[in-house]
Amino acid sequence: PDYVKLAESYGGVGFVVKHPDEVDTVIEKAYAIMDRPVIIDFHVHERVDVYPWVPAGAANEDMLTDSGKISNI
Repeated sequence: PDYVKLAESYGGVGFVVKHPDEVDTVIEKAYAIMDRPVIIDFHVHERVDVYPWVPAGAANEDMLTDSGKISNI
């Protein structure tokens, strides 16, 4: 989905990050917005390992904290 339009439809602000160099700038902009919700859509290459994450259909207690290791928080 278009998360920017989704955020705007709920009265919020949406940002898209497509390159690692944009992360800090977008996060700073998001923190500066105090009067409405903010959604940031991070585009990540499918081969990049991003942790922690919860596998589809799993519970938060089954969060993966690095490749193959499950953290029972």
